[in-house]
Amino acid sequence: MFSQYEQFSLLLKERVCAMVIKLFSPNAKFKATQAQQTQSPSDLYLDKPFYPTSVRLLRIVDILINKYYTLLVTECEIFLSLLVRFLDPDKPTWQRCLALEVLHKLITSPQHLTKFCRSYDLKPHATNICKVSYVF
Repeated sequence: MFSQYEQFSLLLKERVCAMVIKLFSPNAKFKATQAQQTQSPSDLYLDKPFYPTSVRLLRIVDILINKYYTLLVTECEIFLSLLVRFLDPDKPTWQRCLALEVLHKLITSPQHLTKFCRSYDLKPHATNICKVSYVF
């Protein structure tokens, strides 16, 4: 339906992807709302990610990349680079595990790896998604 009707593909690009990219910031919006409701100083953890939001966010990113990659090539580049940033050693272990789970689903598919390399790694000014070297 999203690829068949231009209005739906525009909504997916302009609304859904924009919201997902905003939510990739340390989930501060939910915690800020929660802190305003409770007014407790112990709830002011604006710099820490919120687990339930992160789980759902990464599930949505997985679906967007798997099903709508052809419509969202630029947005998927952003999603993939943000996913790779979730692997940073300073991130919580649970957050790194969630990102690894999504990345594992994506890179075990030869079709996805081919698309990622062609769209990003082989282009001069694109993000290197497949060429990541981390020392754990």
